[in-house]
Amino acid sequence: MRVLAACSLGGAGHLNPLLPFLAAARRRGDETLVVGPPALREMVELTGHAFWAGGEPDEAEVAPIRERLPVAPPEEASILGNRELFGRLATTAMLPGMEQACAEWSPDLVLREPCEHASALVAGRLGIPTAQVAISLADVEARSITVAAPALDDHRAGLVDELRASPYLTRFPASLDPSPFATTVRFKEPGSGIGRALPDWWNGSGRRWST
Repeated sequence: MRVLAACSLGGAGHLNPLLPFLAAARRRGDETLVVGPPALREMVELTGHAFWAGGEPDEAEVAPIRERLPVAPPEEASILGNRELFGRLATTAMLPGMEQACAEWSPDLVLREPCEHASALVAGRLGIPTAQVAISLADVEARSITVAAPALDDHRAGLVDELRASPYLTRFPASLDPSPFATTVRFKEPGSGIGRALPDWWNGSGRRWST
């Protein structure tokens, strides 16, 4: 089986959540490929996965958004980031490279982080199954799709509904992260220690904390 992982701008914070799933795929003998902006090449290759460089927006287009984001009110910042940067500019820039990667490498599955939309466009057209890998809380990511919807609809009518319906893979527990996605699958890494008793750092002392 061939598993293509799609990552947009954002560096390690967008790439790292994909890595446990890629590692699991490799352990079972699957082939893996990460498609992302050129700046991710070294980071990806250090993990041992093959890398395919896609496109990224021109700096002249990104700079005004980057400069405005830290000072913009929350609603405006969400529109700038989710709709204009990721939904419109990054998707448009990545699309040719993603089309070529899918045509030449022929993946059986696409795992995408929530800000990378070109892979969903291509995979939907080619009938390749896709799943979204969480990088944040489910409610935050569902709202980001809503904000990005006008740009996503410009790419293809129906894309927003496809994103909301695709499986949502997360390592957050349900008690902390209720999910609005219809198909939410939760994972825990083996050997994570979740559920084990804490070490006895205080030698059995029952004294109360004081301030």
